[in-house]
Amino acid sequence: MMNPEVVRGLLDITLEGLVKWMAVGALVMYIVFALVVVKQVGIMTEAIESELNTAMKWLSWAHLVGAAMLLLLGIYIL
Repeated sequence: MMNPEVVRGLLDITLEGLVKWMAVGALVMYIVFALVVVKQVGIMTEAIESELNTAMKWLSWAHLVGAAMLLLLGIYIL
């Protein structure tokens, strides 16, 4: 038998709430993408010598920080 609280919680789901949680989920996936970018840039800078390596590392980290800030902003707004 299902708990009445669980059933009531499932019936209270709205389209707006579902869209908000999907947006937060998409932002979490974007954080994972930004982490992959940082990892790939790190591997690339080890393999290729260039004067732009430091700038590329900084840009990848700035991208990750920006994605994290966007996630926090999305959670705050939504």
